[in-house]
Amino acid sequence: MDEKNRMNPRNGITINPLPDKAFENSYITITPDYKVKVSTGISKNMNLTNHADFFLKYDNATVILPNRFYPDPEKPV
Repeated sequence: MDEKNRMNPRNGITINPLPDKAFENSYITITPDYKVKVSTGISKNMNLTNHADFFLKYDNATVILPNRFYPDPEKPV
């Protein structure tokens, strides 16, 4: 864990545990232009269809950026 940046609001995005776990397992990602991309394998790999359906509706959606603490362009998303 990067203790120096752990509480830095420009260090990442805040998400609930379900998308966080999907992100950690590469089922979803955020592109450099802040679009949500859903893995094509999510339907096969998610054990519950409703979880896959939940994510698929966000494929190619634009992330709403904050008014303050804009993401650091030097750090990959």
